[in-house]
Parts: sequence; structure tokens; C-alpha cells
Amino acid sequence: MRKERRFAGHWLVVAALAAVIPAWLTVMTVGECQDSVDPALSACTSGPPLGDAGTVVVWGLWAVFAVWCIGRAFRPLR
Repeated sequence: MRKERRFAGHWLVVAALAAVIPAWLTVMTVGECQDSVDPALSACTSGPPLGDAGTVVVWGLWAVFAVWCIGRAFRPLR
């Protein structure tokens, strides 16, 4: 008996919607200011909330999840 392939497009939608979280964490910045009496000495820095390495990890986890969703979308019928 040959197994038929079916397309379950909702898994691709799940992967696309899950991309919103890493995209938001990439775009969002968290700032830190060190105020001083002299305005010329005040310094502010900003960056992603998880840092650069954390952002790469989050996108890597999303990529693994997306590949899993693609596999679910094209799996054979039982």
C-alpha cells in the first residue's frame, strides 16, 4: 500500500506566526543610560534585549521549528 502525501498548510502558517517573536526581539531595543551632572558626559547605549548572541540563538531555534513545521506540512498519510 502506497502512502499518499497531503499538504497541511496550517503548519506553514504556524511557522510564519512563530517568526513574529524573534523578529520582535530583533527590532526591539533596550537602552541603558548613565546620567551625569555634565550633559557632555552622559552616555546612553542600546541593543537587542537578549544581546547579539541571544538573538542568534532565538533565530536558530525558530529555524529548527520552521523545518519541523515544513516536515509536518508535507508528511505522508497514515
